[in-house]
Amino acid sequence: NNINRSIVGSGVDLAFPFISQGNLYGSEVNNTLTPKISYNYRAKEVQGNIPIFDTTDKYDDIITFADLTSGERYTGLDRITNANDITLSIESSHRDVNALKDDKDLLNMKIAQTFYTDDEVVSDTANTNYETRKSYSDIAASIDVAISNLTFGSAVQFNPDKSSITKKENSLSYILHPRKFVSMTLSDEGSKKTRKIYGAYPLNNSIHLFGGLDRTTSTGVTNAETTGIAYESCCWALRLAHFKEDNSAGGYNYSTGVELVLSGLGSTATPLKDRIETNIPDYSANLRYKP
Repeated sequence: NNINRSIVGSGVDLAFPFISQGNLYGSEVNNTLTPKISYNYRAKEVQGNIPIFDTTDKYDDIITFADLTSGERYTGLDRITNANDITLSIESSHRDVNALKDDKDLLNMKIAQTFYTDDEVVSDTANTNYETRKSYSDIAASIDVAISNLTFGSAVQFNPDKSSITKKENSLSYILHPRKFVSMTLSDEGSKKTRKIYGAYPLNNSIHLFGGLDRTTSTGVTNAETTGIAYESCCWALRLAHFKEDNSAGGYNYSTGVELVLSGLGSTATPLKDRIETNIPDYSANLRYKP
């Protein structure tokens, strides 16, 4: 049966940017300090009777600056959270004055916390309408440093009640372009530790390999594994990708996808592109891409 919902929502952001110029790593940079107050409202709607298909809770892993400032806790449409919240955030950006749109900040620091007026929130547990929460979120903070093609990032989730860091994540990437890179992320959630490795490498001008591994090292479980190869020419391109994913029942689900792109006619498997980009951050899944 079709399930319909009409949920009213609105929001407003008040930002107060302070812009100046300076010098960092010997480069002229634009310094932007942006305190922001965000308000989000969404009506409270019973949704426990709706099955969960592809929705996940972003708060299951480390809570990030992006999670709090997005105003939405879940990734899909199977659950839409109620909101009457205020988020306070500060972002400090140091960016090369000659940086292009896709270039990373030389130095970026962020911190955010959300305050809730309702101690109940829509739950993503099956047949459960709401779950309780505190009147405020944990504090999410991060710092990212980019030097040439090398990028280092560190993010933490701080629990104000315990006055301690409950989750942390460190990442290191070396990116020449979206078809030639390697990156690693290490996450520590106390009893759960996760390692993620991603990369792509061109064998020549026409063929490149790509892959990604998401593994919980504390249990030895592989959460997701992606491997593939792609061929590209002036008139057509072909990609083969294989996926291995944990099925939460002690085993794995396996699948293989093939995508063919003909110049001027489009692709045979657009969802495959989206799935690869989700599993391998920093990779450009657009076939016939030229660095």
